[in-house]
Amino acid sequence: MSREQLIVAVVASLCVALMAAVLPARAENEPAAPRASLLPLVRPLWSELSPAQQAVLEPFAQQWNGWSAQEKRVWVSLADRVPRMAPEARERAHQRIREWAALTPDQRRLARQNYRLAKRLPPTSGKPNGSATVK
Repeated sequence: MSREQLIVAVVASLCVALMAAVLPARAENEPAAPRASLLPLVRPLWSELSPAQQAVLEPFAQQWNGWSAQEKRVWVSLADRVPRMAPEARERAHQRIREWAALTPDQRRLARQNYRLAKRLPPTSGKPNGSATVK
């Protein structure tokens, strides 16, 4: 082995040893802890919501402060409408909020994408819910 090869091997070994010492050990199947966002917190913060808004949006309490302003505006608007809904519509809204909160970010992204695609489809005349007019 030449002197240059020996030096490269020693430096590589030191780099590997340093990385092993600096990086925390983690089990193979253990997920990485979520990283804190470097972005400033976007208002309104969870603590700034009214008690009524917090009650409606409770499934999102842990995620709320990390969301964009646009996403928060949409949910606050819904939270303001829910108390005025008919009881069965209110319960359906609460159920959908719980379902949405249970989705992963990737599942939410896919659901939004599917919704946008479905909105572009032309209406069909054979809708089972009776929303299409048949002549």
